[in-house]
Amino acid sequence: MIRKHYNTVFPEDEFEPMSEDSGKKMDTSKVYKIKYSLNMLPSLGSYMHRETDTYTGETTIEFKNDGVNILQLCAESDEIKIFETESLQDLVTFKWDNIGWGFHLFGCMVHITYIVILILYTNLVYIEGESVRNDDGTEKQNPLSILLLIGIIYPAAYEFA
Repeated sequence: MIRKHYNTVFPEDEFEPMSEDSGKKMDTSKVYKIKYSLNMLPSLGSYMHRETDTYTGETTIEFKNDGVNILQLCAESDEIKIFETESLQDLVTFKWDNIGWGFHLFGCMVHITYIVILILYTNLVYIEGESVRNDDGTEKQNPLSILLLIGIIYPAAYEFA
């Protein structure tokens, strides 16, 4: 895309493309090259391919390589050196930044909240030995025990999924 639309991406005068037939002498002391690299690793695993029909404008989405997980294949490989390749490190970083980080941050916050509630409950019931009582003197359900029950739902769903 950059190669085809260079003037759109870099409209500044200082980035004007050099042409040999212009006749003017250019300062080539600050000539930069753009390195193109193509990472084909994501297309080896499962991915969604979107295709638009040029005549009807209808977009179709097709799932390619269903059931193939490139990172699982790398993890099952005996070649540990494969993880030192720049392409695979870029893929792992991309997946972590876009998917893994937020997912694990949410899970971490749920677990931390659950541990805090568990500590408060243990302190209230077992260390201080206090129970929550109604106006008539009968013991009622501790609200922290209900929070503990709710807090266990996410870890259980995470483990069973």
